[in-house]
Amino acid sequence: MSRHEITVADLDAIIADEKLTLRPGDVLIVRSGWVKWYNEASEEQRLAKVKNGHEYCGVKACKETMRWLWDHHFAAVAGDQIAFEAWPPQPPWSECIFVSSPALARTRITRYMDANVISLLSHPRL
Repeated sequence: MSRHEITVADLDAIIADEKLTLRPGDVLIVRSGWVKWYNEASEEQRLAKVKNGHEYCGVKACKETMRWLWDHHFAAVAGDQIAFEAWPPQPPWSECIFVSSPALARTRITRYMDANVISLLSHPRL
């Protein structure tokens, strides 16, 4: 595990690649692969990277991300990682999404979501 930051550019590229149209009230689910890794990891790997680890992937905490979230008016945001934003947060603390973002004041935040299950449930052929 590492403190990989998922940027607005990353999110926009995925949205464009998947030919998605975002609408107010949509739910944003960021699938980083963290739950898949955790489910497949050995007990030793889990202890080393989760219990004793201190860095986790997530959405980059910055003004650009807060503006992007605000502009899209999501009903909820979720991810399959330990925290929605990359952990640990970095200065400036005023850009910490979870604590200080008016962009998420009206938005539900969910972590540890098994995006693999969600993707199966939402598959167009099911």
